[in-house]
Amino acid sequence: MSRITISGTIGSGKSSTGEALAQIIGYRFISGGQIFRQKAAEMGMTLEQFERMAEKDPSFDTRQNEVIVGFLRENDNIVLESRLSAFLAKEAGIECFRIFLDADIDERARRFSRRESIDFRKSKRLMTERERSDSDRFRQFFHADHRDPQLYNAIIDTTHLSVLEAAELIYEKFTEWKLTERLSGH
Repeated sequence: MSRITISGTIGSGKSSTGEALAQIIGYRFISGGQIFRQKAAEMGMTLEQFERMAEKDPSFDTRQNEVIVGFLRENDNIVLESRLSAFLAKEAGIECFRIFLDADIDERARRFSRRESIDFRKSKRLMTERERSDSDRFRQFFHADHRDPQLYNAIIDTTHLSVLEAAELIYEKFTEWKLTERLSGH
């Protein structure tokens, strides 16, 4: 079975790179971030409002985590993007290649600003607040540190990489990992 999880910081290119990678290797792409955004929209909330609610009630994250684990268990040949995906896969004993993407904070803020159509300073502030909220929630409710480098098979800095370059680099590392796994008898 081949599964790839992509975790990382806001604006590091998790979704864009995940989609490009899935297309390159012919896998299905699933976005945990999109699931979270859709849930906020269904409830008539902004993402920030939904996150504030999730800070007080772990049931929203718990349900999303169950969906993510279900996707990982029930599907092969998938690329799943979610900040907690590597942690969830490891906790559930699900074999997968786990990637963490990061980039310089100013580059991430520029990308976030473009995506959300807001100015740079506001994007940097919102991004920082959201990352703090997410990290606090993950630690408080799930005892998880999604930035723990030991969770990952590879950590990639996307600051100076295009989406395609990042996807190709992940594919290269994934191919090496699969070969190593085969040679070691896993």
